Amino acid sequence: MESSSGMAPVGKALRLHTTPHAVDPENIYYILSKNFSNFPKGPEFKEVFDALGDGIFNSDSDLWKNKRKFAQAMMNHHSFCKFLLKPGQDKVENGLIPMLNHVCKSPT
Repeated sequence: MESSSGMAPVGKALRLHTTPHAVDPENIYYILSKNFSNFPKGPEFKEVFDALGDGIFNSDSDLWKNKRKFAQAMMNHHSFCKFLLKPGQDKVENGLIPMLNHVCKSPT
């Protein structure tokens, strides 16, 4: 099956590879914080990531700004930070440290 351009259609997930990507932290900050409205995700993005619903990852414009403010407030809240700290400590104490102790005791 060919598209109107004469080329075989590309899978929806593969089409995302033709979109511009930003890797410079200053550019990412500019896109996500300073000038978000000039970089809409568009309908293809929303269709591919439909499983994410209408949350912050699929939102654009004012809806995105409102969700971002809410997420920032939640992540900066004392209880949320405390909630994240405990699992991290458990992983280090019960996983990483015992593994490193085992490696140190093992003959090379």
